[in-house]
Amino acid sequence: SEGTKAVIKVEDDGSGINVEKVKAKAEKVGINTEGMSDNDIKNLIFSQGFSTNEVVTDISGRGVGMDVVKTKISSLGGTVDVFSEEGKGTSFIIKLPLTLQIIQSLLVKIGTETMAISLGFIDRVMEYNPEEIKRTNNKEIVVYNDKVFKLVRINDKLDIESKDYGKKYVILAKVGEKEVALLVDSLLGQKEIVIKTFGNILKSTKEYIGATILGDGLVTLILDVAALI
Repeated sequence: SEGTKAVIKVEDDGSGINVEKVKAKAEKVGINTEGMSDNDIKNLIFSQGFSTNEVVTDISGRGVGMDVVKTKISSLGGTVDVFSEEGKGTSFIIKLPLTLQIIQSLLVKIGTETMAISLGFIDRVMEYNPEEIKRTNNKEIVVYNDKVFKLVRINDKLDIESKDYGKKYVILAKVGEKEVALLVDSLLGQKEIVIKTFGNILKSTKEYIGATILGDGLVTLILDVAALI
């Protein structure tokens, strides 16, 4: 699992996806691939009616298999990504939300709002020192143990006014292979919480994976670290 998602990896050691073949098929069916990266082109295999097989059989060539897979996974609130290298093989990463889960979390303050972050994402928490923040390529970064982390000010990301509680904190977090430094206004401590995912009406709130109700009745949003990177 990764944070609050179940992760399924399916891979083979076959010949991989032929990007040029996919690109040629895309052009043939009217899909403009100009400006698309190789990875974007590979993901065209999930398009409805798309198949590189010229011969239709009982199990392939109709362009419905991968489309059905992605549609079903999306309907469950999940994602599927393909990674492939010619001559080495292909892997599919499927991530599905765990609809009801008890997790250990870190409660933080963003402005006057209390929010939660899954401890599964967190590597380290440090006091914020403005003098240690550097700028490069118009981005703020934090350097820790010779590693560079992009700094994300959560209050700016969520358009919430920051509040001074005396000390701010930087949370070093990791999602898959991506790492980030999250700036929060204050820490409230660790707490075991029950995640309740949002229904279809609130699915557009991509910065959050759900909400929880604390002991005092306060409804607290749970941040999706992956969406903040």
